[in-house]
Amino acid sequence: MSTEQLQIVDGISETPTVLLDLHNSAPLCVAQNGFSSPPPALRESASAALGDGDIVTGSSYADRVMTINLHVLSDAQGASLEALQALHRFVDSAGFWLRRVPAGGSSPTFYRVKRSPLAAINEYNGRDDGLRTVQLDLRADPFGYGLPVSGTFSIGADPTSGGVSYVWPDEVQGDVPAPLQLSHAAPDLGEFRRWFSMAGSSDAWPAFLHHSQMTAGSSGGGITVSTYSGDPALVTGSATRLLGTKTGSSRVASGSLSLPAGDYRVFLLGDQQEAGAPVVEWSLSTYPYDNDPVLRSGVREPWFPNRWTDLGLARLPEGAPMAAEASMRWGASSELVEFRLDLETAGLTDAMFEGLLFVPARLDEAVMSEYLGVKAPGSAVTAWVDGADRAASFVDAYGRTLPAAVGSLVGLGWPSVTPGQINVLHSLDTQNSLVNEPLDVTFRYFPRYLYARPALS
Repeated sequence: MSTEQLQIVDGISETPTVLLDLHNSAPLCVAQNGFSSPPPALRESASAALGDGDIVTGSSYADRVMTINLHVLSDAQGASLEALQALHRFVDSAGFWLRRVPAGGSSPTFYRVKRSPLAAINEYNGRDDGLRTVQLDLRADPFGYGLPVSGTFSIGADPTSGGVSYVWPDEVQGDVPAPLQLSHAAPDLGEFRRWFSMAGSSDAWPAFLHHSQMTAGSSGGGITVSTYSGDPALVTGSATRLLGTKTGSSRVASGSLSLPAGDYRVFLLGDQQEAGAPVVEWSLSTYPYDNDPVLRSGVREPWFPNRWTDLGLARLPEGAPMAAEASMRWGASSELVEFRLDLETAGLTDAMFEGLLFVPARLDEAVMSEYLGVKAPGSAVTAWVDGADRAASFVDAYGRTLPAAVGSLVGLGWPSVTPGQINVLHSLDTQNSLVNEPLDVTFRYFPRYLYARPALS
């Protein structure tokens, strides 16, 4: 049977450098039953003043507290005090990694320890061999970490064909969701790449609705609505075209589709065609149309044709009751979304509309949903999305790190994967024109454990 391993190390790896051995390394030794690392406490914010039971408005895990009882075994006071000094320097530092393998175990668990107190030092009076016992109360991240899981995958480039989704093929390790670290090449002109991660929902797929699947608006008021094709700049081969002169709102199209209830990021394919034409604003309304539009593009300046326009985030179907786990909901429920698309113009207009893309950003029945948009600078050749440290970074062709100010972030959270669930990752570049090549992505995540890492998962 292997013995207990408890070591301060330089990081998470299969063969880390041991900086201080806390067990079976004279003079330090873990006392019998001298290690305790209970799962972190779940903090909750609740109120029940107006009814029975608690309403949990939010929850998160508190820091872990590990209690370690050590013997300082030495033949001399000097060696004993030197060992204590080495221990003091670590626990008083900004942080360090603690590696543990229990007796009889084979898989290490790593704990990221924060500055912590030495709770007690017990002396044995009258002895000259330096025998002491020490109690450590170490504050650490809520979760223990396993060795990193890494690999590569490819994800499609065309949102109109449903090819922008990647289903995680392997069982995700750990007990709780783990943030993803992603790295991929960035195009020469920069990009605004969106990442959507979803777990636990079988319907978590983007839906593209082509203009030909909708009812086109009617001509009038100075605007002619027609079907346009034959232009190689069109992504899908055809579009609804609005041409003429009008100040005011024009109906572009109306339609319907079935969507599981939740939050969606909606993108519009098509935009102004003529440089120098007045600004325009797209708006999306949903049935019964007696409220303000659920989404607006904001006023848009003229630019190149056939771009994706981010209309924003909306709950669809609008007004659908929020679903919850173990729900006893009874009553009307519909997944049908009826919508209409309008265009606000101010004079000369030449606009194209090819379709709408609905990407799930947070579905009601999903166990986990996260959405992030990352804008890379034009000079970047590699982009990193680091969910573990919640940061994005970029380098140029010469390996120089680019300042954070040149990129930007928008979204609800960082991509992650959830153990015990079907995990799906959507990614699309809506800043540039569509390309045919898939995106090659390198990934890494550190499995996170509430107690300790089992042998295989």
